[in-house]
Amino acid sequence: MKTVILTSGPRGSGKTTYVNSIRKENPEVIVISRDEILLELYGTIYLKRYWEKGSHIFVWNRIREILESLSEKSSYKVILDYWNKTFEDREQIINKLRDLGAERIICWKFVVSLDACLSLFSQKDDICGSEKYFSKKNFYDFYRDMEEINNNGFDFVETIDPFQRAIPNFPLI
Repeated sequence: MKTVILTSGPRGSGKTTYVNSIRKENPEVIVISRDEILLELYGTIYLKRYWEKGSHIFVWNRIREILESLSEKSSYKVILDYWNKTFEDREQIINKLRDLGAERIICWKFVVSLDACLSLFSQKDDICGSEKYFSKKNFYDFYRDMEEINNNGFDFVETIDPFQRAIPNFPLI
């Protein structure tokens, strides 16, 4: 089965750290990281006008290229570590993934406290003025929008506590 897991959680909730631990322990899993693509294309993950300059289109083109390169396989396991704040963001991503051949789309919903999120975010070594890129409003807005996640069209939603060591339902469902 062609399975894609989309990470979903507020900035600084431990998504990338968690995904990287899975990548290390499960080399057969393909990880597609928005941040890694931005670094590849622009040398930074922080673009002042990411959406206005169309950079997101170049990122999706790269994601599409990767998934199309897997299209001949009868099955694959991909983790897509990609920022998605709103219901609409997730719905668009799900539709694009289905169009690219994903048969099962799972959401890993990261749930952390505000204190933990702020702590994790402040530990990132690649941030450029964290106050600029993270706020309490961002955190609360994310979780307000997250209430609708079960209605987004995922085949399964798994709640993730990034501080737990066990990986739920892994290998992938």
